[in-house]
This record gives sequence, C-alpha cells and structure tokens, in this order.
Amino acid sequence: MRAGADKWTADQRRDFGNDLKDPQLIIASEPSNSAKGDSGPDKWKPQNKAF
Repeated sequence: MRAGADKWTADQRRDFGNDLKDPQLIIASEPSNSAKGDSGPDKWKPQNKAF
C-alpha cells in the first residue's frame, strides 16, 4: 500500500513545500531517505528521537 503525497495535485505539493508557517520538510541524507523507501512511519522512523 502506498501512502503520502503521490495523489496530491501540483498545487497541494507547491503549498506544502512553501509552507513557512508550519514547515514540515526536513532535509535527509540520501542514504537515510533511500533506506526509508515508501514505507509508512510504522515501518521506519528517524534515529533522532527529537523528530
């Protein structure tokens, strides 16, 4: 099962990426991002517990 923004419109993606009031995009290293794949948070969580 896929989850996330794959069904978002271009406008929704733009608005999310440019949201300065409630930013949620955090830069991840390429190995970290690749390891996650398209798994949901129940299957993968960042090692940094602060997030």
